[in-house]
Amino acid sequence: MNDMNEKVFEDQPFGKAAMKEIKGATKNFRLFSASWVGDNPSKSKAMKVTGAEFRAAKSGPNKGQLSIMVKNTQQTVYVTKAEMLET
Repeated sequence: MNDMNEKVFEDQPFGKAAMKEIKGATKNFRLFSASWVGDNPSKSKAMKVTGAEFRAAKSGPNKGQLSIMVKNTQQTVYVTKAEMLET
């Protein structure tokens, strides 16, 4: 996983809607995956959004960067187009 310092997905409408549903998110919680539900994205009414807590690497090329996913912190929520429009 690359550096997760920036909250890229959280600034998007789907990310804002998802963060309202995520329970117990810490300051190091980051969304890292988002995809439309179903076979045809243009007709989909919801997105699957996944995030987790990350910690800084203690050694190696990513030392100091939020790049290590913390075990058992992953959460997935589904957000609708209507929820995205509300943000």
